[in-house]
Amino acid sequence: MTKHRTLAIIVMLIGVCGLPTSVKAIKPTIAYFEAAESTLPSALTGCGFDVLVTPINSKLKTISFTDQEGNPRVILLNGPNIVLLTNQSTRQSVVLNSSAPGKLLIETDTTFRALVEGTAILILAPGAVPGFPQFAFTKGKLDMVVSPDFITLQISEFHGVVQDICALLS
Repeated sequence: MTKHRTLAIIVMLIGVCGLPTSVKAIKPTIAYFEAAESTLPSALTGCGFDVLVTPINSKLKTISFTDQEGNPRVILLNGPNIVLLTNQSTRQSVVLNSSAPGKLLIETDTTFRALVEGTAILILAPGAVPGFPQFAFTKGKLDMVVSPDFITLQISEFHGVVQDICALLS
């Protein structure tokens, strides 16, 4: 059977039977968040000191796309995220702009695939990514697997530069 004849049969069947009525577009959900001041414990960052995170300009916008059952499948992230990070022991601080747009692909209940281009602040699971600091500031393109609480579990692809935030705050 030729490609044209197969296509003609498919078009005819759609015309006779119609498209399924259960296929409807679901409008994405848009949410805005302003970060609050918080403290990252040394056990989480691996720095040996707690880090105070003070938002300077942090107004994250998320756009969530769901499947037919209402489960989130894709979340787009963008907006300014400029923070002051302060070493709680020495008061040494640094301002970082991690306003990179990102995309989260919900793969399972326990992991997300995160795609980021630009700057990002990462907290990595200890030993998860050899050669990366546990508390990192990146500039570039990232493709990674993260937990629902945004701990980086694996980096599949990285093109750019990385800095150790603990070293910046020491």
